Amino acid sequence: MKGKDKVHISVDGIYNSISLGTLYNSKSNQYLIEEKEIIQVTNTGSLLKEAPGENPFDLAVLVGAPDFGRVERPTEEEIILLGPLPGTKREIREISKLFGDSGWQQQMLIDSLATEENLMKSLRPKVLHLATHGFFLETDNTSPMNKSGIFLAGVNGQALIPGTEGVLTAQEALNLNIEGTELVVLSACETGLGEIKNGEGVYGLQRALMIAGAQNIIFSLWKVDDQITTELMVNFYREWLTGVSKREAFLSAQKQVKEHHSQPYYWGAFVLIGD
Repeated sequence: MKGKDKVHISVDGIYNSISLGTLYNSKSNQYLIEEKEIIQVTNTGSLLKEAPGENPFDLAVLVGAPDFGRVERPTEEEIILLGPLPGTKREIREISKLFGDSGWQQQMLIDSLATEENLMKSLRPKVLHLATHGFFLETDNTSPMNKSGIFLAGVNGQALIPGTEGVLTAQEALNLNIEGTELVVLSACETGLGEIKNGEGVYGLQRALMIAGAQNIIFSLWKVDDQITTELMVNFYREWLTGVSKREAFLSAQKQVKEHHSQPYYWGAFVLIGD
Protein backbone atom coordinates (compact mmCIF):
# COMPACT_ATOMS: atom_id res chain seq x y z
CA MET A 1 0.00 0.00 0.00
CA LYS A 2 3.03 2.26 -0.26
CA GLY A 3 2.10 5.62 -1.75
CA LYS A 4 -1.63 5.01 -1.33
CA ASP A 5 -3.54 7.31 1.02
CA LYS A 6 -6.99 5.70 0.68
CA VAL A 7 -7.52 1.95 0.97
CA HIS A 8 -10.76 0.00 0.53
CA ILE A 9 -10.63 -3.33 2.32
CA SER A 10 -12.94 -6.30 2.80
CA VAL A 11 -11.68 -8.47 5.66
CA ASP A 12 -12.13 -12.18 6.28
CA GLY A 13 -11.63 -14.61 9.13
CA ILE A 14 -9.95 -13.38 12.30
CA TYR A 15 -9.39 -9.95 10.71
CA ASN A 16 -13.06 -9.27 11.45
CA SER A 17 -11.98 -9.01 15.10
CA ILE A 18 -9.33 -6.35 14.49
CA SER A 19 -9.89 -2.62 14.58
CA LEU A 20 -7.57 -1.80 11.70
CA GLY A 21 -6.98 1.83 12.66
CA THR A 22 -5.34 0.71 15.90
CA LEU A 23 -2.51 -1.16 14.16
CA TYR A 24 0.79 0.45 15.14
CA ASN A 25 3.70 1.17 12.80
CA SER A 26 6.85 0.97 14.91
CA LYS A 27 8.93 2.58 12.15
CA SER A 28 6.88 5.76 11.91
CA ASN A 29 5.60 5.64 15.51
CA GLN A 30 2.08 6.16 14.24
CA TYR A 31 -1.18 4.24 14.24
CA LEU A 32 -2.75 3.29 10.92
CA ILE A 33 -5.55 5.78 11.61
CA GLU A 34 -2.91 8.54 11.30
CA GLU A 35 -1.30 7.23 8.11
CA LYS A 36 -4.08 6.13 5.77
CA GLU A 37 -7.81 6.43 5.20
CA ILE A 38 -9.12 2.90 5.66
CA ILE A 39 -12.56 2.25 4.15
CA GLN A 40 -13.92 -1.09 5.33
CA VAL A 41 -16.61 -2.59 3.07
CA THR A 42 -18.64 -5.76 3.39
CA ASN A 43 -17.27 -7.02 0.06
CA THR A 44 -15.18 -5.44 -2.70
CA GLY A 45 -17.85 -6.20 -5.29
CA SER A 46 -19.95 -3.46 -3.73
CA LEU A 47 -17.49 -0.89 -5.12
CA LEU A 48 -18.78 -1.66 -8.63
CA LYS A 49 -22.44 -1.19 -7.74
CA GLU A 50 -24.39 2.02 -8.16
CA ALA A 51 -24.82 4.03 -5.01
CA PRO A 52 -28.15 3.23 -3.29
CA GLY A 53 -30.90 5.80 -3.56
CA GLU A 54 -30.91 8.33 -0.74
CA ASN A 55 -33.59 8.08 1.93
CA PRO A 56 -35.48 11.38 1.43
CA PHE A 57 -36.86 11.57 4.97
CA ASP A 58 -34.59 13.02 7.63
CA LEU A 59 -35.88 10.82 10.43
CA ALA A 60 -33.69 9.62 13.30
CA VAL A 61 -34.86 6.93 15.71
CA LEU A 62 -32.85 7.14 18.94
CA VAL A 63 -33.09 4.21 21.35
CA GLY A 64 -31.21 4.09 24.64
CA ALA A 65 -30.98 3.83 28.42
CA PRO A 66 -33.59 1.04 28.60
CA ASP A 67 -35.37 0.49 31.89
CA PHE A 68 -34.16 -3.04 32.59
CA GLY A 69 -35.78 -3.35 36.01
CA ARG A 70 -34.37 -6.32 37.90
CA VAL A 71 -32.33 -7.84 35.13
CA GLU A 72 -30.24 -11.00 35.12
CA ARG A 73 -28.41 -12.28 32.07
CA PRO A 74 -27.57 -15.99 32.11
CA THR A 75 -24.25 -17.00 30.59
CA GLU A 76 -22.81 -20.48 30.39
CA GLU A 77 -21.54 -20.35 33.97
CA GLU A 78 -23.09 -17.49 35.86
CA ILE A 79 -25.77 -14.84 36.20
CA ILE A 80 -24.62 -11.30 35.43
CA LEU A 81 -26.62 -8.31 36.61
CA LEU A 82 -27.26 -5.64 34.00
CA GLY A 83 -26.61 -2.23 35.48
CA PRO A 84 -28.28 1.04 34.45
CA LEU A 85 -26.68 3.15 31.74
CA PRO A 86 -26.96 6.81 32.80
CA GLY A 87 -24.35 7.83 30.24
CA THR A 88 -26.45 6.54 27.37
CA LYS A 89 -29.40 8.71 28.39
CA ARG A 90 -27.15 11.77 28.21
CA GLU A 91 -25.81 10.46 24.89
CA ILE A 92 -29.31 10.15 23.42
CA ARG A 93 -30.38 13.58 24.62
CA GLU A 94 -27.26 15.34 23.32
CA ILE A 95 -27.57 13.61 19.96
CA SER A 96 -31.27 14.45 19.84
CA LYS A 97 -30.45 18.13 20.30
CA LEU A 98 -27.96 17.97 17.40
CA PHE A 99 -30.57 16.41 15.12
CA GLY A 100 -33.19 18.93 16.26
CA ASP A 101 -30.88 21.86 15.56
CA SER A 102 -30.35 20.43 12.05
CA GLY A 103 -34.09 20.22 11.34
CA TRP A 104 -34.45 16.43 11.51
CA GLN A 105 -37.58 14.65 12.63
CA GLN A 106 -36.88 12.21 15.41
CA GLN A 107 -38.35 9.56 17.64
CA MET A 108 -36.74 9.11 21.05
CA LEU A 109 -37.24 5.79 22.83
CA ILE A 110 -35.69 5.81 26.31
CA ASP A 111 -36.43 4.25 29.71
CA SER A 112 -39.59 2.11 29.54
CA LEU A 113 -40.20 3.09 25.91
CA ALA A 114 -36.95 1.48 24.75
CA THR A 115 -38.66 -1.85 24.07
CA GLU A 116 -38.17 -4.44 21.38
CA GLU A 117 -41.79 -3.94 20.31
CA ASN A 118 -41.36 -0.19 19.79
CA LEU A 119 -38.10 -0.73 17.91
CA MET A 120 -39.78 -3.20 15.57
CA LYS A 121 -42.48 -0.61 14.82
CA SER A 122 -39.91 1.91 13.53
CA LEU A 123 -40.38 2.35 9.78
CA ARG A 124 -37.26 2.86 7.66
CA PRO A 125 -35.57 5.72 9.55
CA LYS A 126 -32.62 7.40 7.91
CA VAL A 127 -30.61 6.90 11.10
CA LEU A 128 -31.15 4.27 13.80
CA HIS A 129 -29.07 4.80 16.95
CA LEU A 130 -29.08 2.07 19.63
CA ALA A 131 -27.38 2.84 22.95
CA THR A 132 -27.63 -0.03 25.41
CA HIS A 133 -25.90 -3.23 26.62
CA GLY A 134 -24.75 -5.67 23.94
CA PHE A 135 -23.82 -9.32 24.33
CA PHE A 136 -22.00 -12.15 22.60
CA LEU A 137 -22.22 -15.73 23.90
CA GLU A 138 -19.30 -18.05 23.21
CA THR A 139 -21.30 -21.24 23.26
CA ASP A 140 -21.97 -24.07 20.84
CA ASN A 141 -25.44 -24.72 22.20
CA THR A 142 -27.32 -22.30 19.99
CA SER A 143 -27.43 -21.15 16.37
CA PRO A 144 -24.85 -18.50 15.33
CA MET A 145 -27.40 -15.72 14.84
CA ASN A 146 -28.78 -16.20 18.35
CA LYS A 147 -25.41 -15.76 20.06
CA SER A 148 -25.26 -11.98 19.80
CA GLY A 149 -27.64 -9.09 20.25
CA ILE A 150 -28.66 -6.20 22.48
CA PHE A 151 -30.74 -5.77 25.63
CA LEU A 152 -33.82 -3.55 25.68
CA ALA A 153 -36.44 -2.62 28.27
CA GLY A 154 -38.48 -5.42 29.76
CA VAL A 155 -35.92 -8.21 29.71
CA ASN A 156 -36.59 -8.91 33.43
CA GLY A 157 -34.04 -11.67 33.92
CA GLN A 158 -35.41 -13.98 31.25
CA ALA A 159 -33.21 -16.44 29.40
CA LEU A 160 -31.48 -15.54 26.15
CA ILE A 161 -33.74 -17.33 23.73
CA PRO A 162 -35.46 -16.12 20.55
CA GLY A 163 -38.67 -14.35 21.33
CA THR A 164 -37.64 -13.27 24.83
CA GLU A 165 -39.04 -9.83 25.59
CA GLY A 166 -36.25 -7.26 25.81
CA VAL A 167 -33.59 -9.38 24.11
CA LEU A 168 -33.04 -8.55 20.44
CA THR A 169 -30.86 -11.24 18.90
CA ALA A 170 -29.17 -10.96 15.52
CA GLN A 171 -31.72 -13.46 14.21
CA GLU A 172 -34.58 -11.19 15.27
CA ALA A 173 -32.80 -8.10 13.92
CA LEU A 174 -33.27 -9.57 10.43
CA ASN A 175 -36.90 -8.46 10.73
CA LEU A 176 -36.18 -4.80 11.44
CA ASN A 177 -37.79 -2.44 8.91
CA ILE A 178 -34.56 -0.66 7.89
CA GLU A 179 -34.47 -1.17 4.12
CA GLY A 180 -32.63 1.92 2.84
CA THR A 181 -31.62 3.11 6.32
CA GLU A 182 -28.47 5.12 5.74
CA LEU A 183 -26.82 4.46 9.08
CA VAL A 184 -27.30 2.13 12.05
CA VAL A 185 -25.16 2.89 15.11
CA LEU A 186 -24.71 0.15 17.72
CA SER A 187 -23.48 2.19 20.66
CA ALA A 188 -22.93 -0.77 22.98
CA CYS A 189 -20.24 -3.26 23.97
CA GLU A 190 -19.06 -6.00 21.60
CA THR A 191 -21.80 -5.43 19.02
CA GLY A 192 -19.44 -6.34 16.18
CA LEU A 193 -18.70 -9.80 17.57
CA GLY A 194 -20.24 -13.00 16.29
CA GLU A 195 -19.36 -16.43 15.00
CA ILE A 196 -16.67 -16.07 12.34
CA LYS A 197 -16.86 -18.36 9.32
CA ASN A 198 -13.97 -18.11 6.87
CA GLY A 199 -15.18 -16.94 3.48
CA GLU A 200 -18.61 -16.03 4.88
CA GLY A 201 -17.92 -13.26 7.38
CA VAL A 202 -19.36 -12.79 10.85
CA TYR A 203 -22.69 -14.31 11.85
CA GLY A 204 -23.94 -11.62 14.21
CA LEU A 205 -25.64 -8.25 14.44
CA GLN A 206 -23.66 -6.55 11.68
CA ARG A 207 -24.61 -9.30 9.21
CA ALA A 208 -28.27 -9.18 10.24
CA LEU A 209 -28.47 -5.41 9.86
CA MET A 210 -26.86 -5.44 6.42
CA ILE A 211 -29.30 -8.13 5.25
CA ALA A 212 -32.19 -6.12 6.70
CA GLY A 213 -31.16 -3.14 4.57
CA ALA A 214 -28.73 -0.93 6.50
CA GLN A 215 -26.25 0.82 4.21
CA ASN A 216 -23.65 1.64 6.88
CA ILE A 217 -23.09 0.35 10.41
CA ILE A 218 -21.00 1.53 13.33
CA PHE A 219 -20.30 -1.23 15.88
CA SER A 220 -17.83 -2.07 18.65
CA LEU A 221 -15.29 -4.88 18.96
CA TRP A 222 -14.71 -4.79 22.71
CA LYS A 223 -16.15 -3.50 25.98
CA VAL A 224 -16.31 0.29 25.87
CA ASP A 225 -16.21 3.09 28.41
CA ASP A 226 -19.65 4.66 28.84
CA GLN A 227 -18.54 8.30 29.06
CA ILE A 228 -15.98 8.11 26.27
CA THR A 229 -18.50 6.38 24.01
CA THR A 230 -20.84 9.32 24.55
CA GLU A 231 -18.02 11.73 23.68
CA LEU A 232 -17.21 9.80 20.49
CA MET A 233 -20.83 9.57 19.34
CA VAL A 234 -21.68 13.21 20.03
CA ASN A 235 -18.53 14.32 18.21
CA PHE A 236 -19.41 12.07 15.26
CA TYR A 237 -22.93 13.42 14.81
CA ARG A 238 -21.83 17.01 15.34
CA GLU A 239 -19.31 16.63 12.50
CA TRP A 240 -21.56 14.62 10.17
CA LEU A 241 -24.53 16.97 10.46
CA THR A 242 -22.37 19.84 9.18
CA GLY A 243 -22.33 18.12 5.79
CA VAL A 244 -19.09 16.10 5.74
CA SER A 245 -19.14 12.40 4.87
CA LYS A 246 -19.79 9.76 7.50
CA ARG A 247 -16.24 8.46 7.19
CA GLU A 248 -14.72 11.92 7.60
CA ALA A 249 -16.92 12.58 10.62
CA PHE A 250 -16.13 9.21 12.20
CA LEU A 251 -12.38 9.62 11.71
CA SER A 252 -12.52 13.13 13.15
CA ALA A 253 -14.47 11.90 16.18
CA GLN A 254 -11.93 9.15 16.83
CA LYS A 255 -9.03 11.59 16.60
CA GLN A 256 -10.76 14.02 18.98
CA VAL A 257 -11.05 11.25 21.58
CA LYS A 258 -7.44 10.22 20.89
CA GLU A 259 -6.23 13.71 21.81
CA HIS A 260 -7.33 13.17 25.42
CA HIS A 261 -7.12 9.37 25.64
CA SER A 262 -4.17 8.17 23.59
CA GLN A 263 -4.55 4.41 24.11
CA PRO A 264 -6.44 2.54 21.32
CA TYR A 265 -8.65 0.92 23.95
CA TYR A 266 -10.51 4.23 24.26
CA TRP A 267 -10.76 5.48 20.66
CA GLY A 268 -10.41 2.29 18.61
CA ALA A 269 -13.26 0.06 19.77
CA PHE A 270 -15.75 1.27 17.16
CA VAL A 271 -15.60 0.44 13.47
CA LEU A 272 -17.56 1.89 10.54
CA ILE A 273 -18.39 -0.44 7.67
CA GLY A 274 -20.59 0.13 4.66
CA ASP A 275 -21.04 0.10 0.94
